[in-house]
Amino acid sequence: HTWEMRRFDLLGEVTDPDHIHDMHISAIPATVAVGGLPEARRLALEDDELVARLTPHHRVHGISCVAEVEELAGNWERIRELEPRIELTVAQNLATPCIRNARSLLVCAAAAEILGDRDRSRALEAAADEVAATRLGVALGGPRIRLALARADMDALRSLLGERWAYNLIRVIAAERL
Repeated sequence: HTWEMRRFDLLGEVTDPDHIHDMHISAIPATVAVGGLPEARRLALEDDELVARLTPHHRVHGISCVAEVEELAGNWERIRELEPRIELTVAQNLATPCIRNARSLLVCAAAAEILGDRDRSRALEAAADEVAATRLGVALGGPRIRLALARADMDALRSLLGERWAYNLIRVIAAERL
């Protein structure tokens, strides 16, 4: 985290907005990892504002970072508020393959599911499947696991995690409910 943040010491010397964008998207996960959710939120919002005048691909990264921080915070209502903008930005970026196209839609699907809008959740998940190059992978795994948990879909959990991991996760959840 310290090294990621040191890059911002050079901010006055860096003029390329793409490099400044890279500084932000690299710092956000490190900031979250050290428990700096408010700082990560600030960095994501700053980046989103920065990329507003760049390419559709940059804009997907910007809004995705905002949604990803809110996902980690469990701020599902905020993600629902971002949903129309996420859908529009993903649609504008379809010419550029990017895992964040599908991931952002899956995060919206998880928010809809958690907030009780199952039909909307399924529609967003289907939209994510249409733009995803693959259904698997680390980047898509998190929101897919969250969806499976929200739906109590043990078959999906087993498929995503494997039998042993799913069994252990189910045991932990059951123990927490007791």
